[in-house]
Amino acid sequence: MEQSGVVSGYKAVIDPNYLGEGLVVFVLVSLERHSKDGVRAFEAAVSRLPMIKEIYHVAGEYDFIMKVAVADIKITKFQLR
Repeated sequence: MEQSGVVSGYKAVIDPNYLGEGLVVFVLVSLERHSKDGVRAFEAAVSRLPMIKEIYHVAGEYDFIMKVAVADIKITKFQLR
């Protein structure tokens, strides 16, 4: 089945707690500046944060939805620059 392409691969499932990422949250983001430069600045800032696993630029009330994985519910404050 592998040679015929029916089986396309295998995967490992890693325990997120082992990586210190036991809590996954989705964060809705609204930007103050909607210019291309404002969006690019935001994307550049969040791309440096390892806890952000996925980010989607969306239409509607919010500008972005981020999937964030952290160790626990303890709130960590950080400022994007």
